[in-house]
Order: sequence, then structure tokens, then C-alpha cells
Amino acid sequence: MRLLAPDTPPTPLPHPPFSGAFGEAHPDGVAALVAALAAEAAKPAPAATAGKAAAGDPPSFHLFTAFYSSRALRRLALAGLDAGPGRAGARGVVAALWAAGGKGRAAGWVGTHADKVLAAFWKGGDEGVRGDVEAELAAAGVHDAAEWAAPLLRAGAGE
Repeated sequence: MRLLAPDTPPTPLPHPPFSGAFGEAHPDGVAALVAALAAEAAKPAPAATAGKAAAGDPPSFHLFTAFYSSRALRRLALAGLDAGPGRAGARGVVAALWAAGGKGRAAGWVGTHADKVLAAFWKGGDEGVRGDVEAELAAAGVHDAAEWAAPLLRAGAGE
């Protein structure tokens, strides 16, 4: 399955290009990957019947709630805390995913498996993402983001 048509240009990253050998050698490839992830994140969450697909149909989950993708996104977002060269790249991906699939939708993710992704976006994202997540959590009734996120960010939590 292709996520982007062959002639679809990648969406530009909101941050500088990735550093490191892979990011410098393949900036277009990294941008295309981020654009594909953002396109998936922008899709609406499947109905409450996710996982209860008709016979023969695979279950459908959102990028933020699927078993493997949510864990990968959590690790990627938390890489934004590292002091190394990947920090800006990780934060750029978080910003793109937040803009595409999280912003304006956090209240719907609270209390779901996407909690861990939201907590990681809050912890590892840049100041803009962190502020947006805090504001949306407050609107959803979570008034202390740090207290809410702490159990979700413990080493090994849900991994």
C-alpha cells in the first residue's frame, strides 16, 4: 500500500533538516517519510469497533493507538530530550505529527492507548508542542500535565 502518490511532493518539515549521516545523505527520503507519517496521523481515528473487523478484514487502528506504531512514536518523541544531533530531528517529527494528527484532537486521545504518545509529545516536543498539549489537556480536564504524564513516561511503561 502506498501512502503517497508517486508524484506527491513531500510536505516540508517545520524545522531544519535532520542531522546525522542518514538525514544529510537522504534529506528527501526523510522528508517523504515524515510526510507519510503525518498523512497517517491526520486520518480520523477508526470507529469504536476498531479491532472488531468483519471476517477477513484486518483490524484498523490509528497511528497513535496501534501497538507497534504508538511505541515507536513514543520512543521517537522522547529522543527529543537527547542532547545529541538527533534532538532537532526528533522534535521536527513530533511537531509535524502533532500538527497533523494531535492538535485539536488531544481530548479524544486522553484515556486511550494514545495517552503514552501524548505524554511523550508533551515531554519531548519543542516549547510550542508542549504548550499546545498542555492547553488541550487542561481543556480535557487534566490540569497538571506533569502529574498526568509521569506514570505514562516511566521506563518500560507499556513497552
